[in-house]
Amino acid sequence: MTDDSANELADDILLAAVGDMLDSTEPLRHELVDSASADAFAMRSIDAELADLVHDSASAASGTRAQESFRTISFNADGVEIEIQFSDDEIVFGRIDPPDVSCTIEGEGDAQELNLDEFGRFTTTTRTGRLRIVVTLGSERRIATPWIFR
Repeated sequence: MTDDSANELADDILLAAVGDMLDSTEPLRHELVDSASADAFAMRSIDAELADLVHDSASAASGTRAQESFRTISFNADGVEIEIQFSDDEIVFGRIDPPDVSCTIEGEGDAQELNLDEFGRFTTTTRTGRLRIVVTLGSERRIATPWIFR
């Protein structure tokens, strides 16, 4: 047995012991397991291009006088603009430019086709939690926002 393989074996034994200890003292919460399952399911669209965050009002400077009752997030990817606004309730407003695309909002375990008007605007409701917008251009090119937590 070489020194490298002996070290790998020792590492495996140590990691197994740490895993057993954590399983007995801090078992995984069901919510975490469910979230990991949803993340694995979301990997089915890994081929989608990830849109870049352009603006998030939640991370903007807090020097404003009044607290906003909504959050606005903007994304951009190669000429496609995605703007989303969350109200305090479960309503989501948005705009996609260009407007002649297919668009879906994905939440935890569900997906909903969005109906865009001629200007690319949409309104929908969604539960709190995480969501993302997936835009399909033509038959193959897809652009997705990162997961957004609200």
